[in-house]
Amino acid sequence: MKMTVYHQSEKNTKWPSVDELLSNNDEVAKVTLVLGSFNPFNDTGSNVDYYYGRTANYFWKIISRIMAKNEDDFYTDCNIDLENRLIRKKEALKNNFLCLDLIKSLDIIGEKEQDLNSFIKNDILKNFFDSKIFTTKHNKKNIIINRAYNTERIVKVIDSKKIKSVIHTLGGRINSHNITPIELRNEINIIRNACIKNDIEFILCSESPSQINVNRNHGGDVGNLVNHYRSLLDL
Repeated sequence: MKMTVYHQSEKNTKWPSVDELLSNNDEVAKVTLVLGSFNPFNDTGSNVDYYYGRTANYFWKIISRIMAKNEDDFYTDCNIDLENRLIRKKEALKNNFLCLDLIKSLDIIGEKEQDLNSFIKNDILKNFFDSKIFTTKHNKKNIIINRAYNTERIVKVIDSKKIKSVIHTLGGRINSHNITPIELRNEINIIRNACIKNDIEFILCSESPSQINVNRNHGGDVGNLVNHYRSLLDL
């Protein structure tokens, strides 16, 4: 039995598309492409808004500090409605950076429908961790994950001549010379080769803005990551 979880950009019509954001850039502006992992679409409930919309991710908190903006301008947990949050995020993105995730969809495979539903609810939609989606066999939960990647779309954006550099937010998973799973290593190599072809810098060393990384390596303080991303995004 198989159930497919799609990325929000595949299903959420309110999200601005990459083509829309690129067309809004002026003719000479080049932007940084920021690569993430996966933002699942929940077809039975609420969804976080735009990339890095989870409360357990500090990306927009970091962006707000870099740009000297109120955190509520961008962050999901605020009283500003979704439409206005998207407008403010689009303004932050304009002529600065773009976001794309590596994974386009996940096929969740198992023998029992109950196991599939439980895994999707608790490990994909709720307690989201990159380690879960990049692990193929979850033996204790009788689940196998197959990933479909967004590499073709990412390469198309790199080939657009509107990208000045590519960074990622997956931390050590990409920094390592032994990237796992193997197919992820292959996709990253395709992206890096596209960067080489276009004389674009692929910045291998980048930290994750996840709550786990902030708490584990920075004592819960995003200050170091603010400086880190300020230098990478050139805001």
